[in-house]
Amino acid sequence: MTKTTKNDFIDSLILPPRDENAIVQARKIVASRVEVKEPLPGQPIQVHPDKAFHLFPVGMLQHVNNLCLLTSDVTRELLTNEFQRYALLLYRTKQNPHQPLIWALRLNHGGLTDEAYISRFLTTKWAKIVNGYVVDEERDVPGYEVTRDNPFAPNIIIQPQTADIPPPWRALPDFGEIIKLAFRGKLVSSFDHQAFDHLRS
Repeated sequence: MTKTTKNDFIDSLILPPRDENAIVQARKIVASRVEVKEPLPGQPIQVHPDKAFHLFPVGMLQHVNNLCLLTSDVTRELLTNEFQRYALLLYRTKQNPHQPLIWALRLNHGGLTDEAYISRFLTTKWAKIVNGYVVDEERDVPGYEVTRDNPFAPNIIIQPQTADIPPPWRALPDFGEIIKLAFRGKLVSSFDHQAFDHLRS
């Protein structure tokens, strides 16, 4: 429903149109425990290749043991040293390829644009990432033969290895819905949030 009065407060109380199917899909994602979780060092992962599942830059703030996501209205009023710049990327692990996760990646790179930095993590195969770098993307390894010095010893045959191909991504709801639900209770839209207690002390 569109605005029907000249009173913003009254309009804010009017129930908006609802897409029940989108809500059901989003809740299914939550039921499957979409977590905000940094990939473990050496863990084979794949970042979603679709840019619709990359959000950057966003402002975040550490509060107790949680990363809180700040709305742009809040970051607009903060100094640059009072929050950190992050990217939110949807990814999955080789161990559980049908369970999406959100990676809050700190945008702490020198000389690169945000787009160039994030593009380094986009791979077609499973890849291991350590300290912000793709250190090992799985690749096909051709076979070869090792010749022995001893003419009576048989040569060693090394069989070729084929890299595992990640399965297709399952259909997902809008990334905005996933983020809102994943950051439920950790989305900071005003300075009344406890994350800013240190600024009021």
